[in-house]
Amino acid sequence: EKHREEVTDLKKRLQWYAENQELLDKDAARLRAATAETERLTDQVEKLKMEVSKRANEQQRKAKERAGEAKRIQDLERQ
Repeated sequence: EKHREEVTDLKKRLQWYAENQELLDKDAARLRAATAETERLTDQVEKLKMEVSKRANEQQRKAKERAGEAKRIQDLERQ
């Protein structure tokens, strides 16, 4: 009888470990997916930052060109 109780207890423990392992596997899969999504979004943010910076530099360059052109126009008008 004691042997049967021990076997039953060990089977319950084994089932508990198996169920917990499933939960751990699911959590690990969710963590991997979340990590991959975080990396993808981080890359996307970096690309967008570079694009914004590129546009800002382009606008500054155009503003300088316009200022230079306006100065040249004034110089030509004076002449």
